[in-house]
Amino acid sequence: MSIGFTVLNQVLMMFSLMLVGYILYTRKLLDETGTAQLSTILLQLCTPAIIINSFNIDFSFEVLSELGLSFGLALVSILIGLLIARLIFGKTHRIEQFAITFSNVAFFGIPLVSGLLGNEYVTYLSTFILAFNLLIWTVGLFLVTGDKSVMSLSKFFRTPAFIGMALGFILFISPIKMSGFIQQSVASISAMNTPIAMLLLGTYLAKSKLVDIFKNKHVYTIAFLRLILIPMIVFGLLSLLPNLQAEIRLVILIATSAPTATTLAIFSQKYGDDYTYGAQIISFTNIMCLFTIPILVTLAYSAWI
Repeated sequence: MSIGFTVLNQVLMMFSLMLVGYILYTRKLLDETGTAQLSTILLQLCTPAIIINSFNIDFSFEVLSELGLSFGLALVSILIGLLIARLIFGKTHRIEQFAITFSNVAFFGIPLVSGLLGNEYVTYLSTFILAFNLLIWTVGLFLVTGDKSVMSLSKFFRTPAFIGMALGFILFISPIKMSGFIQQSVASISAMNTPIAMLLLGTYLAKSKLVDIFKNKHVYTIAFLRLILIPMIVFGLLSLLPNLQAEIRLVILIATSAPTATTLAIFSQKYGDDYTYGAQIISFTNIMCLFTIPILVTLAYSAWI
């Protein structure tokens, strides 16, 4: 099977789970309380578990240097999105700038990377999640609120992703590794990530009227920038680094190519911005990535591997 069909098959599997979430929400078998609880389980339990599990590997300086480079590339790719958003919108349209800058690296990136490349490459994706959390609790909060006082590194250090990364790194450099029932338990919790994440994304689709989404002209521009222009720029940048593992480059590209982060809706609801508009952007970019991600990954695979 060609890489294009492999990617498409993985994305279609994820979308089928999203459809289940859509049906559950529209049939009122899953309500706001349920989705909030699932979101808590995903963020507080599954994401740290999958990060910790991915670091349950033997230490090597080669992997350590690759992790450092991956983190640097993740920061650069996110900042490229921010720069493009700033160049287009200046100091206005903060919701749009957030949507363009931040991708759904955890909910969408983890299942795609683990499904295409294997769980061992989630280790490198973890550095992208770390960079994402660092910037979203500083720059991201400022974009949504317009208030610099809400920017907080202390919140970043309390995020489950950072805690999971810290524990995972300790496990990575330690001679003692998880095994037996402990490793099996953590791996089982990690395996819950994909179905729960996709069910939740399905509920976001259900909350937005699809007709209204496709009538909104602004979401097309945002989707083009988020799903095509920024990934293509990052693809060009990564192509200049031939000594970097092709699989690691694919991890960075997949994370960059993911749809708009669901955090946009969460922040919008919490800080009084347009929640409905944010949900429409998330829903539209999730639908459109069904077409863009297989093309981008196939292009990258052909060029790098």
